[in-house]
Amino acid sequence: MSGHPVAPPPPYFQFDYETDKAELPQYSPPPLPKNSDGLSPIVPSNSTGYAPSTASSSTGVYVYPTRHIEPVNNLNCLPQIGYYQTQPNYQEDIQRIQPRNPHLQNTMEKFFKVVFWIGVVIAVIFGLIVVAMIVVFLVALGNIRNLTPTSSPMTCPVNESYHQGSSHCEPTCHHPYRDCVNTPDFDLPACQCSSLYAREKDTGLCVLITDCFL
Repeated sequence: MSGHPVAPPPPYFQFDYETDKAELPQYSPPPLPKNSDGLSPIVPSNSTGYAPSTASSSTGVYVYPTRHIEPVNNLNCLPQIGYYQTQPNYQEDIQRIQPRNPHLQNTMEKFFKVVFWIGVVIAVIFGLIVVAMIVVFLVALGNIRNLTPTSSPMTCPVNESYHQGSSHCEPTCHHPYRDCVNTPDFDLPACQCSSLYAREKDTGLCVLITDCFL
């Protein structure tokens, strides 16, 4: 097959950390402050406490009882392919300075629990009060509609009895068997002829129905 030769494709970009790191700009941390004698301070790597720097009378240098933390933009600690390099000291120090107050946290949790249960108790008490008021109202309403006096408020004549709701068609000798319905809610209370009695028109007294025809 004739034609122009085809150039091979360009190689993919590859980065070898171990080979190419020498070409990267190196970072050097700034020098630590020196004392009056021109000596650099000593920073121990195994110190775990936090305290202000002190001057040693024997060596004449400053001692910083704290861990040295490298800046995070140190190019010597670039992440490699497949995993990341970490700085344990840096992470440990960051976690150490996070604010924690277990006593305050427990106090707030207890406070909200107490407020919650107080609200529940108030709601239950309020509900019981409302239910009790409804029951009392219904009972009072029933008693008003079905009011029956224990004793007669008036003294009725012989052969008459007290009725809470009087009838407008009281049995008489002319109509002894009237079937009239008393309406206690609308009719006034009054004395009427007792059962088996009828009112005699001439005398106005209640007599036995059997005597009306004599």
